[in-house]
Amino acid sequence: MQERRTYIRYKIEGTVNLSMGEGASGSIQADLVDICSRGFSAYAHEAIAVGAEVDFELSVKSWGKPIAGRGIVKYVKEEKRMDTGVFRVGINFIDTDQSAIGCIIRQIVEDICARVKKKHSKGT
Repeated sequence: MQERRTYIRYKIEGTVNLSMGEGASGSIQADLVDICSRGFSAYAHEAIAVGAEVDFELSVKSWGKPIAGRGIVKYVKEEKRMDTGVFRVGINFIDTDQSAIGCIIRQIVEDICARVKKKHSKGT
């Protein structure tokens, strides 16, 4: 199957708190799956309506402070993960600190390059 995505997704460790905006009670805690310059995906234990606008706070292990923003839910897909049902939720950024997102992506790419370089240096 041909890749239809425009932007490269990078696996990422961390969590995200999702709030449904003004008037909504509570928030949903989810585990980050991947990130790109336009959005992220996460595993949540609750479904969220496609098209819903959400406020989020990303907490990434490699980044010192949370990144807040606003996004729109682009897809929700129910999946099995470790023998339990979860929802993979894809969210596009509407408003966030793009420079912080760019720095996180650069960190991920640098880590990938360092691992590849280390692997190749062991092989020669």
